[in-house]
Amino acid sequence: MDIVAKTQDGGVSNTAITNLVGDGTALNVNLGFNPRYVSIINVTDQITYEWYMGMAATQTLKTVAAGTRTLDTTSAIVPRGTISGGSPRGFGCPAAVNLAGKSLMVMAHG
Repeated sequence: MDIVAKTQDGGVSNTAITNLVGDGTALNVNLGFNPRYVSIINVTDQITYEWYMGMAATQTLKTVAAGTRTLDTTSAIVPRGTISGGSPRGFGCPAAVNLAGKSLMVMAHG
């Protein structure tokens, strides 16, 4: 079976990686590029949230420590902005993901 990619980066690829300690507030990340993939890993509790381009803005793939994967519909990662129009390009997540005192790893690729 041949698979043709729906999107290609044309030689330009952006990646942002950071770690932080959650502060219990909603998180708004301005990347300067539109993400195609975002991962937020709560290292403390071993919970991973992943959003892929093409998923609904309210959906993420959630993996818990036991390895159980579910489709989370609580807007854990919400892509923001567009290529034109001057809007910040990046994503946001609610306080329920950015839990106070938790060690978080964040990666976005676009």
